[in-house]
Amino acid sequence: MAKTKELEELLDRSRRVLLETAPEHLRELGPILRKSAATESISKFRRFLRDHDIQICRQNLPIFRDLLIISRIDLKDIEPAARERLRARTLAKEDPRMMSVDYKRAAGSGRLPRCRDCRWFVTAPEDGKAGGDKPCVQFGTKGVDTACFGFEFSPT
Repeated sequence: MAKTKELEELLDRSRRVLLETAPEHLRELGPILRKSAATESISKFRRFLRDHDIQICRQNLPIFRDLLIISRIDLKDIEPAARERLRARTLAKEDPRMMSVDYKRAAGSGRLPRCRDCRWFVTAPEDGKAGGDKPCVQFGTKGVDTACFGFEFSPT
């Protein structure tokens, strides 16, 4: 327990130092991202980007916001929700006809399959073959993420 508290204090100090030494526009951006995620309003975020000559298509602003959130150490407390929103957008494009038997079985039992339980999480389907696929973890997927319809259970 003491180690955990020490690590949390070290992380908090690191965040403070990072923010104190960061350029002003990055210090300004953190609270804007935090408020945008909490309220789902992108108006101040859009204005910030416009003021800094950054052009992002309006419909992509929530995605860009969430990508920025997951890359910032000062926003790690809201990162899980941002990752979840990004993952939901990705999964929303999936074709339900591609749902694997293992996915159907897991969903039918009342639990959402997680990437960590999928055989493709660390080992790609075509692993070892020329031009083969990459494992999901190389695309930034984390084990706690909701699995895609191609989920195949990996017994451990």
